[in-house]
Amino acid sequence: MLIEFSVANYRSFRDMQRFSMLAAPKRANDGGLDEANVFETDGVRALKTKGLYGLNASGKSNMVKAFSAMISMVNRSVANEGLAMRIWDDRFKLLTDWDDQPMFFQIIFNVLDKIYRYGFQLKKGVVESEWLFLRGNAKETKLFSRTEEQSITATDNFHGASNFVNLSLSGNHEIFRKDSLFLTGVALMGNAQAIEVRDAIRAIYLMNGISDKWSQEATKNVLLHGHDLDRSILIELMKAAETGTQELFVDVNSEHDEENEEVSDPSKRKIISAKARFDNEGNKVDNVEGDLNEWESAGTQKWLYTSTALISTLVSGKTLIIDEFDARFHPNLTLKIVNLFNSAKTNPHNAQLIFATHDTGLLRRAKLRRDQICFVDKDKYGVSSIKTLIEYKGVRKDESYEKEYLEGSYGAVAYLDDIDNIIADFLKDNNAVSETK
Repeated sequence: MLIEFSVANYRSFRDMQRFSMLAAPKRANDGGLDEANVFETDGVRALKTKGLYGLNASGKSNMVKAFSAMISMVNRSVANEGLAMRIWDDRFKLLTDWDDQPMFFQIIFNVLDKIYRYGFQLKKGVVESEWLFLRGNAKETKLFSRTEEQSITATDNFHGASNFVNLSLSGNHEIFRKDSLFLTGVALMGNAQAIEVRDAIRAIYLMNGISDKWSQEATKNVLLHGHDLDRSILIELMKAAETGTQELFVDVNSEHDEENEEVSDPSKRKIISAKARFDNEGNKVDNVEGDLNEWESAGTQKWLYTSTALISTLVSGKTLIIDEFDARFHPNLTLKIVNLFNSAKTNPHNAQLIFATHDTGLLRRAKLRRDQICFVDKDKYGVSSIKTLIEYKGVRKDESYEKEYLEGSYGAVAYLDDIDNIIADFLKDNNAVSETK
């Protein structure tokens, strides 16, 4: 369960921003109508879904990229020596003398009835600080901390970590480096607690709603190696979305080079979809097969790849984050996906969905609570900030969030009147130029 994610000095987020999945306290006048969108674990009330809204270039995608940057560091900082510097290159760059400010990432989450708070700071491609705390009985206990001088302190609560501290302090170890995370190194060395934290963070499923190669490969893997039940539910979901798909499989021969039959890039394997063919009397004759990428719409392809992510997340009770959520999807389909997560029937393990979108219809149709709606805005200096609707004063529960948002009541919306003037002036100038020729 994701509780909170914080980031600073990353892309357009100059100042500290906290993205919270905590639910607001119950209120007497709510009547319990919105409580279906909330679940409680170990005394923590969390949201099942949360949407990110804002104008183009406001920073919605940057928040998703911030999640990705932290997960990448946790997953690959030891194996990829240049990773920390590449992430540092994505710092906020629109203010002079800002390079001396560290980049900050922190995540709070619940795993196996334990609440962890883990974070780190980067500066000029080096891990400047790092920390891990475990919360129990309303009290936090430090497991380890790392300072700018690369001094690491691990407590007895971080079982067996003293040996790893000695390795890290040696300064010449291939795993414990200045640009790699101590958590990642300790996990690779087999520490059970570090593995638990690392795996929980990297289990967050990130998806780009326009182009997501990882989800495509995950879908191919399910079709090739998954259980019969896993393969069949993908086909059933395609049918339920009225795509006309009758069968799905991977053409393993498409990964071979036609000239020498040597195995080439496995990512080139094609997903084949089959549709029913009928005679003139409406009787099914057989199936017609074709390359999914060639004869299915972009929306149909996205639905298949999204279905893989949905099933994986709903079964495991983990977190799915989708950027460009509404791209290529009918509004009824985006609504259905949100409702899948908000329903106890289809989300019995309390999986969470975070989505960045322009689909304002969800503000009206999805019965979202005010704490499930987050706005991302950017000022004239290029600095992004986030604010949840419940933080706005005087917003009633029965208010038309969609109407008020589009009218600019909550900010985070573009005023596009200048476009008319720009086009009109250009046409006028262009006409004048044409007349002089």
